[in-house]
Amino acid sequence: MLDLNKEDQTINLFMQTLNSLFRTYIFIPGLFYENMKSKTIKLIEHLGKDRHYIDVWSLGHIVFGIVVGIILGLFSWSLLTTSFAALFVFAFWEIIEPRIFEHIIKKKFNESLRNQLMDLVYGLIGFLVYWQIF
Repeated sequence: MLDLNKEDQTINLFMQTLNSLFRTYIFIPGLFYENMKSKTIKLIEHLGKDRHYIDVWSLGHIVFGIVVGIILGLFSWSLLTTSFAALFVFAFWEIIEPRIFEHIIKKKFNESLRNQLMDLVYGLIGFLVYWQIF
């Protein structure tokens, strides 16, 4: 039998505890996680049906606009310069947004041009709300 010193025993106990926690909180609830992941994917697919000018994600784009306003407000730029920077951020997001959701749901995610333009408008509304308040 190996005679472990106190440090080795502590490390061994720590690794056993981590292993036990990993099995308990990762592997056992794995079925629960997979079930929630499946439901989340279905929810994103359902909410991703963007056939309207306003949808569930519109509020998220307004909040995103406020957050962008807060971040860009840290710079001492004019309203015009900041607005163009915000518009660039929103347009960039609209380009990468479908790819992010495709990665999550593992299926093709299409947004209509109308919805993407409205998302830009909602982002700008959020940005202007922040700009007017602060």
